[in-house]
Amino acid sequence: MGIWGLGAAAAVALIAAVVPAEAATQAADPASCTRALAGPALSADAHKRCMVAIGNAYLDAEADPTSARALPIAEDAARHVLGRPASRGPGGRAAILAALDQSTVASIKNRVWSVEGDVAYVIYDAALRTNPAPTPYHLGERITIAKGQIMDILVLAPSGVQ
Repeated sequence: MGIWGLGAAAAVALIAAVVPAEAATQAADPASCTRALAGPALSADAHKRCMVAIGNAYLDAEADPTSARALPIAEDAARHVLGRPASRGPGGRAAILAALDQSTVASIKNRVWSVEGDVAYVIYDAALRTNPAPTPYHLGERITIAKGQIMDILVLAPSGVQ
């Protein structure tokens, strides 16, 4: 038995499924990934790189809202905190962009991704803009991307952060 009581093959598969952001986004940019994911099926590796590239673009917009307008967000997308219902419908994109515009995130570091089909999971360290110094938090998000468009963002945040 290997790590966590898993056999060697299972341990390798588990480790391979968790992808640091730098390795996963090699040669993938969000704009070309949006087009690629909307088209014919990609290889598993290319699909994973594109899911992470789009997810990273969204996280980058949390800390730098000026880049948010270029995000591939569906018109009826939803962003919600775990435990609260998702509100879907027209205007979802506008609501997400408005929330990003009001973001209090100063930085996002140490991103670790896992991708299963059209769902990307990320855990990371964030610092919120607070005085006199940024307040650090550990966060996670589940980002569902369909046909190259962000459809759902589920935020896993400590109480009081979101």
